[in-house]
Amino acid sequence: MTDTVRGNPAREVCEVRVRVRGTDQAAGDWSPPLRIETGLLTPTDWTARAIAPHEPHRPERSDADRRPPLLRREFTVAADVERARLYVTAHGLYEIEINGRRVGDHALAPGWTSYHHRLRYQTHDVTDHLRAGANAIGAWLADGWYGGRLGFGGGHADPFGDRVALLAQLEIVHRDGTVTVVGTDTSWRAGQG
Repeated sequence: MTDTVRGNPAREVCEVRVRVRGTDQAAGDWSPPLRIETGLLTPTDWTARAIAPHEPHRPERSDADRRPPLLRREFTVAADVERARLYVTAHGLYEIEINGRRVGDHALAPGWTSYHHRLRYQTHDVTDHLRAGANAIGAWLADGWYGGRLGFGGGHADPFGDRVALLAQLEIVHRDGTVTVVGTDTSWRAGQG
């Protein structure tokens, strides 16, 4: 799935092996091969768009706990899946599932970041989460560091923004080389947890 048209090495897959040399310059054994791949490297690699649940703007924040927004989309998959990757991040925190099965083991994902400068994302191999036919992907969102309360003495509310959002791009590679993309867009349904 390497993007060779533009010379972009996004999604490139390769195997690496390493070995070390001691102070006597004797080389150790080669490690077993490790398969690695690059993620999405430029903004143009993303076809998904960040989506925020429809909720009123909060000009005056309440200290009451807010119910977490839920986002969901159904999609159909052909039986010829070779591999599937989910690239995902959020303004706030997320937990995501495919067909009711949690993706990854991260807690408080995507982790602390300075949202003014970067947005970290995770890549997950979700090949075994998919099944031929009907599938569903869903996520819970929470304020986290993005729109929570940070600092001492009561802290500051909404340090980076006041609306949580999800950015997710599921890329399904079929055996014939075609790719199906299921990304966050206006077709996703939203509700409150």
